[in-house]
Amino acid sequence: YYGPSSGVGRAITALREYSAAVSTAPHDAALHYGYGGTLLLMGRHAEALVQFEAAIAGAPEYALPYYNAALAADRLGRGE
Repeated sequence: YYGPSSGVGRAITALREYSAAVSTAPHDAALHYGYGGTLLLMGRHAEALVQFEAAIAGAPEYALPYYNAALAADRLGRGE
């Protein structure tokens, strides 16, 4: 059971909220970064990579998305 108080339930709720937030603020790098982090934790690496790349495009000076993008790429077998 993945009720709202379970870890998975909270992550699913967070994904819904991030999805809604990035649709209303598509250029907000911090939102894309947070969304990507939640996706990464859930093992949704390809989707996480898309969000980290959006964060990088929105704020190239923001260092954390680069690291997590590389982590997601590595988990997808794209690492070097």
